[in-house]
This record gives sequence, structure tokens and C-alpha cells, in this order.
Amino acid sequence: TVTGEQYVGGIFGYLHISAQYGGWSPSMMVTVTGFTAEGTVTGKNYVGGMFGYAYANNSGSVMRGCIMSGSVTAEAIVGGIAGKLDNIKLVECKLTETASVTATGSFIENSVYYAYFGGLVGWGYQIENCENNTDISYTGRGSHVGGLAGRLSGSTMTGCKNHATVSAPNSDYVGGLAGEINCGGILSLADCENTGAVTGKNHTGGLFGRIYNYYSAKSDSGYMAAANRMTNSGAVTGADNVGGIAGSFSLSAGWGGGWNPSLGLNASVWKNTGAVTGSYYVGGLVGHGATQRNDSVISLSESHATVIGSAVVGGL
Repeated sequence: TVTGEQYVGGIFGYLHISAQYGGWSPSMMVTVTGFTAEGTVTGKNYVGGMFGYAYANNSGSVMRGCIMSGSVTAEAIVGGIAGKLDNIKLVECKLTETASVTATGSFIENSVYYAYFGGLVGWGYQIENCENNTDISYTGRGSHVGGLAGRLSGSTMTGCKNHATVSAPNSDYVGGLAGEINCGGILSLADCENTGAVTGKNHTGGLFGRIYNYYSAKSDSGYMAAANRMTNSGAVTGADNVGGIAGSFSLSAGWGGGWNPSLGLNASVWKNTGAVTGSYYVGGLVGHGATQRNDSVISLSESHATVIGSAVVGGL
């Protein structure tokens, strides 16, 4: 049993990996492999079954093959593997059916309440081939709740699955996989699936509550984000901006000084079979979406579900 307040983890509470030599700024990579957590971890903020907070200044850093079957309880910024991972990718990590992850509160920043609560990580970077099998339930009003991650700052998620209920009826940005992806690189999503029911407030989706991608490019070129083979079969319930795959997405690019790059979306093979219920901007696949390019496309996609809303409602 591990108990604390800030930066609490079953293995490390706080891990910071970097390098420096004189005026040089070299990077240092960290690889964590095959850790297992079965105990009880309790804290306030930045709390995880293995790491409270971990940072590496080399973005090739990886946490691989970690399995969590214990219990984690905190107020906010909490996950079964880690509270927050900065520049460290989660690969082939899993929460078992016996795991328990609980958030009991939130924190306030600029008059906004945040929870950052995820099955694997509260606030993460990139995720690949990871899975959650334990229900995520939160009754507070903090935002960003997801089956795998509350929020992701990296641009890549591939091969991830959620097979459990995600319930946060008072929260914005709620998703079966991630509450929000908010990234600066070019988005790349592939082969992701949710089978659990998802309940949230605004920006709620079967896989993603909101995707926000702003790419800074010193050019006049056009770029395309990718999101392929997205599948949801869980019922999705929210208020505004609610969708079977994503509650909302916004993709754009820019750079000062007269440069005019643009960012669009090239997506395919999205499938939803879960009922979608909301108020405004409700869709079988997406509640509301916007890009800068008029050749953006979601192709070879389908929804076979009941969609209920008040205004701006569509089958797709």
C-alpha cells in the first residue's frame, strides 16, 4: 500500500529524465518494460498505479508491457498506470477486469474545473496497442475523462481498445478511449475500438470526446491528418457535440509572418452501431467537425444506430 498527496505512484512518485552538458542540450531516452501493479495507491493529484508523474526529454521514450490489476484512488490527474506521462509513449499496457481506478474531485485553473482521469493515464502523450477492461466512473464536474486517457498531448494512437463503461455525466470531454486529443503534430489514428457505454456532457464520443489538432508549419503547403478504422458499438450519451466516434474535431495549421499552411482530414472505415443521444450537434459518427481543407473526407464509413437530439442532428 502506498499513500501520499502529490506525485504518488506504486513504483515512482516522480521521475524526471533529461541530460545537459554545458551549453548543449542532449536528450536522454527512458524505457520501462514489464512492470506489474497489484497493490493499493492513494493520493491527491498526479497519482498512478506505477508512476505519479514521469517525464523524459527524448520523445522516443517508451513504457511497454505494463499490467495493472490493483487499486488507485485520487482527486485528479489520475490513471491506472500513471497520473501524467510527458513525452513517454504507452505501448502494450493493460488494465485488467480486477483493477479499480477512482477520481473523487478536480482542480481549478482559469475558472475551469479539470479531472484528467483515465483508465491508463490521466494526462498522457501517445498510446499504442493498449487496452482497458475496468469500468471508469466519475461523478465530479471536472473535465477530461476517458477509458484509456483523460487527455493526450501526442498526435498518435493506434491499436487501442476499451471494453468497459465510461461514465462521467457532469463532465465535458469524455470518450471511450480519450476525453481529448490536443496535439501539435499531424494527427495519426488507426485501428481503435470501443465496446463500452459512454456517458458525458459536452464533447462526448464513443472513442474521442474532442480532437483538437493545430499544426505549426512555416510553409504554404497543405497537410492531411489520418484516422482510419475506428469502431464503436457502445451507446453514447451526452449534451452538445456528441458522436458515435467523436464528439467533435477541429483541425487547422498556421504560422505567422505571411505563411499560410492548411490542415485537413483523410479518414476512412469508421463504423458505429451504438445508439447516440444528445441535444445539439449530434451525429452517428461525429457531432461537429471542422478542417481548413475542402478536400477533407471521411470515406467508406457507416452508422447503423439510433441518433436522438434536439437540433443539428444527423445519421452520420
